[in-house]
Amino acid sequence: MARILATMRPNRSWMIRRKDCTCEGSEEFQNGVDNFIKIAKKDPIVVDALSDIPYPCSKCKNYVRKETFWVEKHLYQNGFMKDYINWTVHGEDRWGDNSSTSIVHDEEIDARNPYVDMVIDVVGDQLNSEDQDLGEDPNLSALKFYTLLRDADETL
Repeated sequence: MARILATMRPNRSWMIRRKDCTCEGSEEFQNGVDNFIKIAKKDPIVVDALSDIPYPCSKCKNYVRKETFWVEKHLYQNGFMKDYINWTVHGEDRWGDNSSTSIVHDEEIDARNPYVDMVIDVVGDQLNSEDQDLGEDPNLSALKFYTLLRDADETL
C-alpha cells in the first residue's frame, strides 16, 4: 500500500521578522506578505463577493474582512497574529495543504478493512502519526472515532 506522508511545513519564520535592524520593513517580510496574499486570493472560499479576505494581523485576528490592499497595510503595521503559522482561515488545510509530500511504499501486504482505507483517504494517515502538532486536542467525539478506527485495524 502506498501512503503519502507530509514532510516539513513551509518555513514561516519571516512572519516574526517584520522590521530589519534599521527598523524599516524587512524585504523578507514584504515578500512573505505578498506570497500570503497570493495564497489567500487563490481560494474562492476565502475571498468573498467584494474581494475581501480576513485580516490575520495581531490587532484584528481574522475577525475583520477587507480588500487585500488594507490587509497588507495592517500586516505591515501590526504584524501577524501570534501563532498563525498554518493559514487555515486563508485556504490551507489543517495539516499544511501547501507542504511538500513524498510517497512511501509499505512492503507488507495490507489486509486492512476497506472502510478504514476509505477514511484514511479522506483524513490522510494522521491516525498513526503521534508526532503531529495539530494545535489542539481532538474533542471527545473525535477521540472515540479515532479509537474505533485504530481498533478496527488490529487483528483479532
